[in-house]
Amino acid sequence: MKLKKLLSSLLLFLALTAGYSTAFAAYDNILIINSYFTNYAWTEQQLNGFFSKLKESNMFAGFEYHIENLDTKKMPFNAEYREQFVQMIKFKYYKTPHSPKAIYITDDNAMTFFLEDLNELFPETPVIFSGVNNLDLMNKLDPKKFSGCFEKKDISRNVDFIIKHFGRNKRLIFIGDNSPTASIINKQIKKTMAEDYKGINYKIKTIPSISDIRSVLETVREKNNIYILTTIGAVRHGISRATPISVVINEISTYIGKSPLISMEDVFVREGVLGGYVTSGRLAGRYAASILETLLQKPEKFKNYLNYPKKTNEYLFNYPELQKFNIKIEELPENAKIINKPFSVYEEYKEIIWLVTLILIFMFIAVVMLELKIIADKKFRETERKMREMLRISRHIIYHFSFRKQKYEYISEYASEILGFQMDFFHTPNSSLHKNFMNTDDYSEAAAKIEKAAKNKEKSIELSYRLKTVDGDYRWFRDVANLIYDENNNLSAIAGTAYDVDTEKRVNDAMNIIIAKTSRMQGVEYFNEIVKDICQILQCKYVFIAKVKNENKAETVAFCKNGELTENFIFSIKNSPCSTDRDGTKCIYPHNLRLSFPECEMTRSLGIESFFGFQMFDETGNKIGLLAAMDDKPMEKEQIYQNILSLVSKRASLELERIGYINKLNDERERLHVIIKSIGDAVVVTDLNGTITLVNRTFENYYGKKSSYIYGKNIKDILFFYDENTSEKAENPVDEILANGLTVSKEVSALLETDLGERFFIEDSVSPLRDFESKIIGAVLIFRDATVKRKVEEEQAKQARLESVGILAGGIAHDFNNMLAALSANVDLIKLLDKQNKFSEKISNIEQLIGNAKNLSQQLLTFSKGGRPEIKKVDIKPLAENSFEFMLRGSSVSYEIKTDKNLWTALIDLGQFSQVLQNLLINARQAIEPDSGKVTASITNYEADETDKVYEPGRYLKLVLADNGPGIEKKQLEKIFDPYFSTKEGGSGLGLAITHSVIKKHNGYIHVDSKPGKGTTFTILIPATLQKPDEKHTKNNFTISGMNKKILVMDDDRMVQDSLGNILTHYGFDVYIASDGTEFLKKYRELMDKMEKPSLVFLDITIPGGMGAQEAIKKALEMDSEIKAVVMSGYSESDAMLNPENYGFVDVLKKPYQLNDLLFLLDKYV
Repeated sequence: MKLKKLLSSLLLFLALTAGYSTAFAAYDNILIINSYFTNYAWTEQQLNGFFSKLKESNMFAGFEYHIENLDTKKMPFNAEYREQFVQMIKFKYYKTPHSPKAIYITDDNAMTFFLEDLNELFPETPVIFSGVNNLDLMNKLDPKKFSGCFEKKDISRNVDFIIKHFGRNKRLIFIGDNSPTASIINKQIKKTMAEDYKGINYKIKTIPSISDIRSVLETVREKNNIYILTTIGAVRHGISRATPISVVINEISTYIGKSPLISMEDVFVREGVLGGYVTSGRLAGRYAASILETLLQKPEKFKNYLNYPKKTNEYLFNYPELQKFNIKIEELPENAKIINKPFSVYEEYKEIIWLVTLILIFMFIAVVMLELKIIADKKFRETERKMREMLRISRHIIYHFSFRKQKYEYISEYASEILGFQMDFFHTPNSSLHKNFMNTDDYSEAAAKIEKAAKNKEKSIELSYRLKTVDGDYRWFRDVANLIYDENNNLSAIAGTAYDVDTEKRVNDAMNIIIAKTSRMQGVEYFNEIVKDICQILQCKYVFIAKVKNENKAETVAFCKNGELTENFIFSIKNSPCSTDRDGTKCIYPHNLRLSFPECEMTRSLGIESFFGFQMFDETGNKIGLLAAMDDKPMEKEQIYQNILSLVSKRASLELERIGYINKLNDERERLHVIIKSIGDAVVVTDLNGTITLVNRTFENYYGKKSSYIYGKNIKDILFFYDENTSEKAENPVDEILANGLTVSKEVSALLETDLGERFFIEDSVSPLRDFESKIIGAVLIFRDATVKRKVEEEQAKQARLESVGILAGGIAHDFNNMLAALSANVDLIKLLDKQNKFSEKISNIEQLIGNAKNLSQQLLTFSKGGRPEIKKVDIKPLAENSFEFMLRGSSVSYEIKTDKNLWTALIDLGQFSQVLQNLLINARQAIEPDSGKVTASITNYEADETDKVYEPGRYLKLVLADNGPGIEKKQLEKIFDPYFSTKEGGSGLGLAITHSVIKKHNGYIHVDSKPGKGTTFTILIPATLQKPDEKHTKNNFTISGMNKKILVMDDDRMVQDSLGNILTHYGFDVYIASDGTEFLKKYRELMDKMEKPSLVFLDITIPGGMGAQEAIKKALEMDSEIKAVVMSGYSESDAMLNPENYGFVDVLKKPYQLNDLLFLLDKYV
């Protein structure tokens, strides 16, 4: 022990005699707050590491250390105890001589206590911590105040060590206390084991007190266990007192017997404990001390030391336990520490060895320090020489004036250089500072300031004065001086540095004059004046102010060259000095500009060598302009440039922004004017007297005259309002608005004095026009022609009626076709049975009647479908020839049709396109008759490519139909496709509207061109294909045999069931009938089960109140994917009738059908 005390004394002596950094004041305070108590093993380890690190770096003796222990292992850490502790801390350390320069905190309880109770008490004091387990604080602590190292048990490395030396089949038992720290560690264990060690069996056991050890471990006791200590410092003895760690470990190791006991904390590694990858209190303390060193030596780096806790863990093992489990030292991880090794000379006598070594080191240090002093003295003399040289070449007047001796002890040579006097002049006796060469008025003011400062015992003072030059002129200087007092506290000398600010002062004076002169100027006048003045003050070649047009372009608004205004120009911001911000808003290049920006056209053309620019921004931060001074020589006095341009740029920026707002306002006004002019409703604006001040184009069209004629007239003379019902004259709504300021919206009849003298139904809205103070300054009348609206409403009502009729027509056609189908089938059956043709003539008459009825039904169907085309591939030439022949037969109109030789195939609905041709030919015939005339038509192939601006790319057939009738007026031509518009008295106005609708639904195009007296031409384009037209089956002789074949018919109409069933039975088929989809599916299943699957099924698409064909075929396909089904309908809008194969059907049978249609299907599919 004596040897250790001697060694400690020697170390303390070395620490006290070693050199200290001059940055540290002696006896600054460091406050240490421990969660536990000083002699607690873990705390003791941290403090030993902390102090040993400080001693190594010669910082230990420069501070007083105050240690406060929360002692939470023994004391109840409740609110009362915490409050008492806060009061004690406040009494001892808050704004007292012991106030800490830094605070060192160990472990979680102290950290939590500080954050909740002491943080506001020491808001500016930096805090270093160690041993803190709560990693959640890592992202919550302010890194400018808090720094340190967190403690984290490395579960993975300990589990890896166990797997390496004991295998994967062991069960791991993690042992800990019930402290908050243990809870954090347990969460880490669960997370690590779940993510990285899924196949390993483990348990976590908590030991609240020493008496619980055996009962807790009894539940998991097995020979296959490996036990791991996490944290056991909070194991209690009784209610509150903590049990010594040695007692806890001895109790655990005794109980577990020969099983390995791993530790995660260095203080637990003792007799009976193997060791492991442990958290080291010593390393944590040393790391905290290194942070304190950084804080005191390089405080700017303090915030960078909030670190993850990997630097404070190490491998530590107990030698006897390694031997016990046959673990070789060379198998341990690199740098592992081993304790309790067998005796060695070094270990036994290391204190003496170290003492001798330290004495030798001390002697060496003494020699080195002596040598260093010699070197330091030499360096000091060299530094002194350099300092004198620096003072000699300084561009400021540096002086030391003694009031006692009334002379300069020192004055730099720059005084002679700047003022022109010889150095001897300055060493002649002076009664006071600079008296021989300072301006008289300035001297009096400076002397008064020095006297007042000396009376108040001030240490420094700032003066401003003029010094006379050898030529008799004066230059301005700003002097920052220190007052020096003698032992009696009387002013004895003054030492200072006088800065030449003459140019800056004169520039500022000139700028004040300029600002006063330009304060009332605006816009271009201000910009022109300011660039001339700056050019004159700075004596540079160019000055300009530019506004930014876009990201890459700027345009000067004022450009001065050699003091004279010159022509503005546009330049590219890219590759120019303005393309980068050297310092926020500034872009400064004092020399070699063209080398820096060789691609800049502006600098190259103007021969620029230096550039100083200020970028200007609006209130939202957008760049709006640039103020720049340029020269063809290098720039001097950079600070002057900055001061002047910075001052001017603020006002210039505001002026640019103001002009921008004005331009935007003008643009908005113009935009508003354009909007009003382009509004579809008529707009009239009047003043308070009702005089019209603004109208839009729509109103001009209504009135029939230009605005130049309308402006200045009173609205009463232009518009006359009448009651819609009585036609009596009504009050002008503008008068009502101007009288009471209300907003009126009403529908009236107004007579507008147009060229045609027409009267319109209008809807108008009249509102007061107000200024910024909400005073009425006029009225705004907005109205629209309600005539069209009423007509549209009538058309909508008419359309609704047509839709109702269409629904009725569809229903009638459906039932009618069912009856015709039954009738036609029965007639066919009679023909089949009338072998001797006794009734052939009568049957023929019946068939003709059925055909007429079928045509009537088809017209009803077309009307009811709303015009949806059933597209087929059709040869259009015979269709056109038949239509022309039929529609113009017996009239006075001749016709001629020309076609290409190889016409493409049209993609049309045959019936609907026939109606288009009929409508166009009826119009042409009615236009020509009773006179004679001619209709010509041409049909050609037309292909539109990607460059076609009118038609979508693709193949078309182009039909041009022209007549030589009287033609159509232009105004009427614009409405020719409108519903119910007709140029003929009594015309319905629907023919061309339907024609237009049909062509559009075919994805085609239709155009009309007409000139009065020269006839009308319609041009139609319809889609075409290179494929051949659809073939119609023409076979009449079928050999049908239904022997041993079955057909299933589903239809809700009894007549259809009987008639179709009779014909099929006539041809030998076994016929089964179903009335709806449910019955059909049942019978189809029964036939399949009997191995008598139908050869063909006929399904009616619509079954009122039951399952129709589409739903039935879906379910039938689930039973039999090879089913052959034909869909039937007398009328349906379903797509299944157009594209049966998309819905599982093989074909379609439309009712009423002819016998050949049915036989064709039987021949094809049975």
